[in-house]
Amino acid sequence: MQWRNRLVWADKKYALPSLVNEFAGAVDLIYIDPPFDTGANFALKTAVPDSDESFVKEPSIIEHKAYRDTWGRGLDSYLQWFRDTVALLSELLSPKGSIYVHLDWHVGHYAKVVLDEVFGPDNFINEIAWCYEDVGGKATNYFKRKHDTIFLYQKSAARTFNVFRKKLSESTIKRYGEYLDGNGQITYRQLKKSNPGVFATLKGVRDLDEVWLDINKGAPLNDWWPDISPLKIGFKESTGYPTQKPEALLQRILECSSDPGDLVLDCFCGSGTTLAMAEKMQRRWVGCDLSRFAVHTTRKRLLELTGGIAPFIV
Repeated sequence: MQWRNRLVWADKKYALPSLVNEFAGAVDLIYIDPPFDTGANFALKTAVPDSDESFVKEPSIIEHKAYRDTWGRGLDSYLQWFRDTVALLSELLSPKGSIYVHLDWHVGHYAKVVLDEVFGPDNFINEIAWCYEDVGGKATNYFKRKHDTIFLYQKSAARTFNVFRKKLSESTIKRYGEYLDGNGQITYRQLKKSNPGVFATLKGVRDLDEVWLDINKGAPLNDWWPDISPLKIGFKESTGYPTQKPEALLQRILECSSDPGDLVLDCFCGSGTTLAMAEKMQRRWVGCDLSRFAVHTTRKRLLELTGGIAPFIV
């Protein structure tokens, strides 16, 4: 049967067990951005398009129940809810799969303990800091909180990982630009000819035709990501959804931990950024959310992306 992507409107409590029955061990990448502001509710304030006004979308009866299940006993119930969720997600991951869990200072340090318990501390790979210094905010009696934390875990050592390289600095490009060949590269042979002083400092050079510098490939990316800005008012990709994450963030995650044709899951899909980027990057996807507003926003976004052709079932 031909694959159809899935957009599911349901509570994770019911959606995930159903997905496990169908996709256990088959999901290659999971990204989740769960609610992490302890004590928050499911009300959403959003802007009215082409207007200075906004409205508050009040939670439904189903969302009220989910709120009680999640935060009814404060942090204790949240962590139980979180553990139940990631335990099911672990069952869904394929041997080459990875999971990215996006949190902030409210519960990140507690959630790390739960993730270690479910996936095993040996399968913890990175604690990524997504930084956003350019965003406003005042703090007079503490240091400004200007990063989210993204925990990366693997299902096994067979996980997919494509090295992501930073762009070369402008100073490096300027210094060696005149020596670049038509592919934007400098081989050891070219370096030896054009800059023998630098070549003389190298050790263990055996193949002169090997690439020494590639303008498109800088150093491998580290776990500190200050180069992706959060969405701001007026950004073209903005849907008006309050917790929307930038496409560049999800593009990086998908590039590093999946390949075309892989299956990607986001069970807190919100505005649909994960699904939109998966669609653009030729990945298969499954997304779900409890909020009808989130599912409507995601559906509208995907239809606009595909010119009104629905590459999914709801």
